[in-house]
Amino acid sequence: MSELFSISEVAQQLDLNPHTLRYYERAGLLFAVERTQGNARRYSPEAVELIKLLLKLRATGMSIAQMRIYTDLIAQGESTVNERVEIFETHRQSLDSQIESLTHCRDIVNAKLEVYKTGVSMSEANHPAIQKLTQLLNRKI
Repeated sequence: MSELFSISEVAQQLDLNPHTLRYYERAGLLFAVERTQGNARRYSPEAVELIKLLLKLRATGMSIAQMRIYTDLIAQGESTVNERVEIFETHRQSLDSQIESLTHCRDIVNAKLEVYKTGVSMSEANHPAIQKLTQLLNRKI
């Protein structure tokens, strides 16, 4: 039998509040949390790995509802692997779009910093730093 961890042990290991673990369970994200006779939660190493994944997915902007769909599919077994792949492919596309947008915004910030560092005015339309900033501001992403 594998080692089971208490809620406080898991919270400490993952550097989060036990309330987060309780919330994830109430939200239907954790389907395999065992209980002792005294009703204390006990987490398997597999449950801890799932929690780690869910925390990363949440950090990337995946909604609780989408994560619930994903964990429901896990609970249904191997026959749902293709559906899980679709969820991750869709999420990856969303992340790629966010990364592209953030990269563009970073480029604008860098261009504006260059304008400030060169000391030019926005009225100097022919200056390379102003042209670059203007081009970035006018580009649609």
